[in-house]
Amino acid sequence: LRSSFGGRLQDWQEVGQKQVMGFSGAVVSRLVANCSDGKFHVVFKLNAKRLHSLPEDASEKDKFQASRVDESYDNEAAFLREHCEALIAAGVRIPLVYHLNTASDFVILME
Repeated sequence: LRSSFGGRLQDWQEVGQKQVMGFSGAVVSRLVANCSDGKFHVVFKLNAKRLHSLPEDASEKDKFQASRVDESYDNEAAFLREHCEALIAAGVRIPLVYHLNTASDFVILME
């Protein structure tokens, strides 16, 4: 939150319960960021990259599934990076992305 809202962020609260996505294991939380210029309702989505965390003796099936999950999140991140602002500018209602990081795990903070 701090990387998205900077010094404007005063505090934040989690709203409701965390949800865990069945197939991918992604954790999704709804948050309210209290900032000096208002309240922002955001969604925080975290998913650990799977392929690099598998044991060396993982089955080919497990490696394939982990690869597909990682690829899916890479594609989601690429789409948001490349098209989010243009779609919003064109009047398409999609969540505004505040923060997107795929360096180690997949982290997305959006409206």
